[in-house]
Amino acid sequence: MISIIPTSTREDVSSYTQRTALDGTEYVIAFDWNDREQHWYMDIADREGVAIATGIKVVCDWPLLRRCVDGRAPAGAIIAIDQSGSGADPGLTDLGARVELLYLDAEELGG
Repeated sequence: MISIIPTSTREDVSSYTQRTALDGTEYVIAFDWNDREQHWYMDIADREGVAIATGIKVVCDWPLLRRCVDGRAPAGAIIAIDQSGSGADPGLTDLGARVELLYLDAEELGG
């Protein structure tokens, strides 16, 4: 199954944390805007806040957890998709609007 990870960014919010269930497991996902680079970064942690993967640059059309080898990581894939079709990475106010984070569960990936 493919699901949308809810995100909400506004011009006045450049860092926030949310709890999100993926494959029935709750994770803490933190989003931080890097003004110098003009990019979003993401951290994912277990429900207690213990880091699983940190400093993940949110780029479009790429499995964001691809290099994560922690067994606590979600079994599926998180991918940022540009809904405009241009493939441009998300700007400050684009997450949850022009760019959506999709979660493809393990079954969707064929595993």
